Amino acid sequence: MPTLAHMTLPDAAIHQINSLGGPPLPTGVPNSSLKVIMENIAASQAPLSSCMVAVALASRAR
Repeated sequence: MPTLAHMTLPDAAIHQINSLGGPPLPTGVPNSSLKVIMENIAASQAPLSSCMVAVALASRAR
């Protein structure tokens, strides 16, 4: 039985998401890859100050 990370969303669901606008999401990719893509899109649209706070917090954790 495949795990959730290796399952893919149905193409119909991706097409519905893409119909809402924004950058188009690819079809046929595992959920883990789709999550990374959506996080990257969200990060690219975040205000610069929020990104700077996130980078500062991430650098402290290392």
